[in-house]
Amino acid sequence: MAASVGRAQADQYLPLWVGNWWEYLGSYLGEHEIQRVERTEIVSGQEVYCIVYRESTHNEGLTQYWTAPSDGTVNLWGWVLSDGYGILYDPPIKMIEAPLWLGKIWEQSCAVYNLPGMTLIGVFDFDCKVYEEFDLAVPAGEFHVYGVGFTEGLTRPYTSRDIAGQWIGDGKHSEAYSWWADQVGIVQYSTSDMYQLVGFPDPTPVSQTSWGRVKALYAPSRVTR
Repeated sequence: MAASVGRAQADQYLPLWVGNWWEYLGSYLGEHEIQRVERTEIVSGQEVYCIVYRESTHNEGLTQYWTAPSDGTVNLWGWVLSDGYGILYDPPIKMIEAPLWLGKIWEQSCAVYNLPGMTLIGVFDFDCKVYEEFDLAVPAGEFHVYGVGFTEGLTRPYTSRDIAGQWIGDGKHSEAYSWWADQVGIVQYSTSDMYQLVGFPDPTPVSQTSWGRVKALYAPSRVTR
């Protein structure tokens, strides 16, 4: 019982287990995709979870490499398209650094390589920031979310795709372009459409919203680094 409570209370902004999935629908253009954790692989000596895009308007077969340690961090190691082209980050990009609060900034630096040839594109210093914090209603329910984006400093290595490999076309991100909910994952993201969560296996939106509000009562000091 104690172990179960500990897991429930830990920050987990990307629940990773083989078989987990999220379904999204674009609120502007009606674009669609399902992201599913299909397997694990070894990348740079680390076991990572592979999220594969299915039934996707633009990203069919895209595979992303993720880890989410127990400290609440969410790491993006890279991605590869169905034709074999991809990007590897070393060290991985820290997409989330828990705990989150409005205005929080975390600094990082990584080398960016092309796949499959492992050609170095460059080394980039950049920041991530929590631009928004609010309750967001999407087709799957209402969630307490944190809107995260990058400040200046990280150049998209592939002009028509974002740093996670998602097709963006000629679109441009606002300051926040991915909205995360604890214990659920990404509830909304802006790429070629404003994708919103319409389905996922567990937990229920009601329990997630309640837990998010409880945590807000005991949030740490809102000091931005």
